[in-house]
Amino acid sequence: MYRADEFRDDSSGRAYAHILRYPFGIVVTGRGGNLDATHLPFLLDDERSPSGLLGHCARRNASLATLPDGEEVLVIFAGPDTYISPTLYRAEEDVPTWNYSAVHVYGRYFRLEQPDLYSILERTVDQFERTRNEPWQLSSLPEPLIGSLSRGVIGFGIETTRIEGGYKLSQDKLAADVESVKFGLRASHVPRDQAVADEMHRAEIRGRSSRPTTDPDSWLGPPR
Repeated sequence: MYRADEFRDDSSGRAYAHILRYPFGIVVTGRGGNLDATHLPFLLDDERSPSGLLGHCARRNASLATLPDGEEVLVIFAGPDTYISPTLYRAEEDVPTWNYSAVHVYGRYFRLEQPDLYSILERTVDQFERTRNEPWQLSSLPEPLIGSLSRGVIGFGIETTRIEGGYKLSQDKLAADVESVKFGLRASHVPRDQAVADEMHRAEIRGRSSRPTTDPDSWLGPPR
């Protein structure tokens, strides 16, 4: 993933925390020169000490169901993103830009045995029902129905080999402009604006103290 230096953070702890907040990913596979992408919810293999991902998909999804064990895949987890208008800047003039956060997980795919599938399905339901007032449970269905439906699903894991984090949250701006951007996004009625402001707050963005690497002068030299 391309990222300017200010936005790069490949720490696994931050990445896995991002995945817990935004668990809907895109798994990209490639064989024979062809790329396939599948949109799926994911779990961490271990929420306390994660080293990979767990997921499930339709058995008819050939891009995953026929993928050999050990094949490298990429899973992309996008966080909130939004347009940043120059009208939000106060300290210095600049052009429009886009703030976002994203995590790329590279890893080795492996197919899980069918007896392990129920555990993944149960964990998936529990994770996404836990915030509801009356959480639904997979066990509320009759066992014959669960057994029949699960025939059309496979479980799989991804052993992480590399993580890339890109968190573009106005780190290349002066402190006064960081604050004015956050204030402007907070005042917006657009949910994605407020979500990005939350990410800026969570990351404790303070602003730059020197010339940013996003300025072409820092790597091309001044214009002639």
